[in-house]
Amino acid sequence: MERLMIKSNKYNGKYVAMTSISDNTVIGHGSSPEEALNKAREKGVENPFLLYIPDEDLVHIYYVD
Repeated sequence: MERLMIKSNKYNGKYVAMTSISDNTVIGHGSSPEEALNKAREKGVENPFLLYIPDEDLVHIYYVD
């Protein structure tokens, strides 16, 4: 099952911090994980859910052995 978490291209190439995996509210973003996490923590969220939004034309290939 797929779930669209970010519905905007404005975060492409950025790290995004959310309240939780079930809450899509962006509470911090930046060019590094530290920047996104610090912004989230300034808003009182100690353990945010962090993800990286790749650039629009970037392809990720994952291999599990």
